[in-house]
Amino acid sequence: MFKNKLLKVVVLTALVLSTTVISVSAVSSIFKEANMFQVAEKSGDINQVIATEDFRYTHFEPETSLALQGDADTSLSPKVNIYNKMLNSIDYFNNLVLTMETSMLNDGITTVEYQIDINSNVAYQSVIEDEQITSETYSQAGNMILVDNLERTYMQNYLPTYTRSDTPYFPLESRIITGEDGIPCYFYRRNVTNCPLASYSVFPQEITYSYLKDFDKWKIEDNNATYLGRDCVKIVGTPAPYIAEKHSIDSFTMFVDSDTGILLYFQGTLSENVSRYMRVTECSFETKAPIKQFNLADYDGYSEVQRW
Repeated sequence: MFKNKLLKVVVLTALVLSTTVISVSAVSSIFKEANMFQVAEKSGDINQVIATEDFRYTHFEPETSLALQGDADTSLSPKVNIYNKMLNSIDYFNNLVLTMETSMLNDGITTVEYQIDINSNVAYQSVIEDEQITSETYSQAGNMILVDNLERTYMQNYLPTYTRSDTPYFPLESRIITGEDGIPCYFYRRNVTNCPLASYSVFPQEITYSYLKDFDKWKIEDNNATYLGRDCVKIVGTPAPYIAEKHSIDSFTMFVDSDTGILLYFQGTLSENVSRYMRVTECSFETKAPIKQFNLADYDGYSEVQRW
């Protein structure tokens, strides 16, 4: 049962579906596409490909190639700027305490709390359901430890941990390569937050690819919005048909932190009814309090299980 729960967490963490991993390097994961969407390319409907959950395609303005590391280049269009920041949010913060609430993990409402210090390679994540901490993940000294509070077990080296040196910045034009077979392969930067569920808010690569891949399907409704007192970009749009069917939505709204690219709010609606959502309820980049670390004495009676 513990393994089944772990598998569920892994599946939920990796939003990218229908892919085959063909290569994994120290800097990124590469996913290779081999599916029906090549038909669109042959028909002339494809302008340029970009990594995405459903591996459909998007068009970028020429200035995309100007994407640089660090502070956004002022020559970028507003759309490309926020898109690039969302794909590279880990470059724009180090310390973070964040709490999010979402319906996108399970049938009910789940709260996830994060404590992150990227430079120190230390992190803590807890998952709360029905007011109970069901699981905790500790990242410390290169060891990621998963605690299952329902099964009263813990697992060492649950997943690999990464540092900033493991995942240098990639400009947008370097996010994709085309193999000799003509099939595009997609680069995902390593999750140096070392929180398995960072993709829902803190490091939203998959959500960005899934919903913002086609620039014609979304717009910046407000470039000076606020959320939790943070300067934000408000985005509204419609999903690609594959995402619409898969996630049961026909429109979406996002609030993205202007400085970091962190996703602070997401709502998907179907016929004007909320179908799925994620909202950050606490966000602080200034907290310097010690990050919670694993202490076996806190888990008296728990048994260790081996990674399958």
